[in-house]
This record gives sequence, structure tokens and C-alpha cells, in this order.
Amino acid sequence: MKNSLFITLFFAMILPAHAHFQELIPSTDIVTVQGDRDLSIELVWGHPMEEQTMEMAKPIQFGVQVDGSKQDLLETLEPQTVKDHQAWKAQYTVKRPGDHIFYVEPAPYWEPAEGVMIIHNTKVVVSAMGRESGWDEKVGLAAEIVPEVRPYGLWTGNLFQGMVLKGGKPVPGAEVEVEYLNTDGAVEIPSDPFVTQV
Repeated sequence: MKNSLFITLFFAMILPAHAHFQELIPSTDIVTVQGDRDLSIELVWGHPMEEQTMEMAKPIQFGVQVDGSKQDLLETLEPQTVKDHQAWKAQYTVKRPGDHIFYVEPAPYWEPAEGVMIIHNTKVVVSAMGRESGWDEKVGLAAEIVPEVRPYGLWTGNLFQGMVLKGGKPVPGAEVEVEYLNTDGAVEIPSDPFVTQV
């Protein structure tokens, strides 16, 4: 589902707002027993609410974790162009029940406004075949958000809550940025504060 609670929640790396996001977008966030088990996964770098893309270098790591076991998917990535910019895509077939945590560590980028290199570690959870377990597992990224509530099957008005970890340890009061994935410009932005939620 293209608007699957954009848990690319920009793992803010505990830095101020800049509104660049590493997008990790599965073709669906729930795979049913009777449904199609083939996922298409897009990796796009840009501004999701404003529908802008930017050049994305090949990631450092890309994989999936199921029941605590990781599978390296980096070599499955294929380059693609999204709105005139380099992006990536992968195909993945779900073979077993359980939550699938897809994750990416993109190449670092220089943020001149901060004078630092930033890495947008990102993950998204796909529920598979009704076995709702594993969504709250750590992946072990340098910085990540571990969900405290199930991150799929949410209705408008539901809340997502998670714990920000850096080096595996909680970061109290961490600033997290969230943007809506504004597919096909379905949402008109009334003013700047509606672009990035902080």
C-alpha cells in the first residue's frame, strides 16, 4: 500500500529538520494467504509530500529480516528513474508467514546546512499470511525506530508509536520527522507546516 504509514519515518539521526527522506515503498504492506506474494519495492530519495525526487546512489545495505533472520537483498536492486532522478527497485517473493522487515542503509550524503554527513536508515514492515509477529524486532541499524504498536493495518486517526534507538540504546526526546507519501499529488498542501511533521 503506497501510503503505508510512511515508516520511512526518516530516522532523523537526531538532527534538525531538512525534509529529505529515504523512501522504502512496498507494493503492499499486507500479503494475504490467497493474495499475490510477489512484492515490488521502490527505493526513492526525495521529498514525498511535495513529490520531488533526488539522485540516489546505490545503498550500502538493503535486506529483509523475518523471524530474526536477515537476508541480504542488495544484489537484487535494479536502477530505475523516478521523475528524472536515479532510484532503485527490487522484486521479492514472500515465501513464509510472518512480518517481513525490509531495511535500507543508503549512502551518506553531505548536508551543508548542518556541516555533517547524514545517513537515512529506513525500514518498513510487510505483514505476511496472517502471522502478525516480528514487527517489533530490532534490525540492528546504527539508528532505527522500533515500533511499540503494530505498524500496519492502521486506520486514519490511529497513532503510530515507536522507540528511537541509536547504537541499540534508546534516545529520549529524539526529534523524528514524518512526511505523507503524496502519491499523484492527491493532497494539496495548504501551507509549509503541513509538509513535514516534526
